[in-house]
Amino acid sequence: MGGHPQLFAPPELELMSFNTLAERRAAFTGKNSFWREGTIRAIMQVKDCDADRAKAIMENTKIGG
Repeated sequence: MGGHPQLFAPPELELMSFNTLAERRAAFTGKNSFWREGTIRAIMQVKDCDADRAKAIMENTKIGG
């Protein structure tokens, strides 16, 4: 998968360890919630939006959640 021009999955997002975003969200709670910040930053970059909008996009996604 590495190097595919349409794949966006920075390793710091830890996406490969989970089947769904819901699994990822459940795993990264409490003291590990800082791991979810990478997803918000990625959405901000891809969608060219601020953090509040990125959080709304993440909360409203139907992908795995």
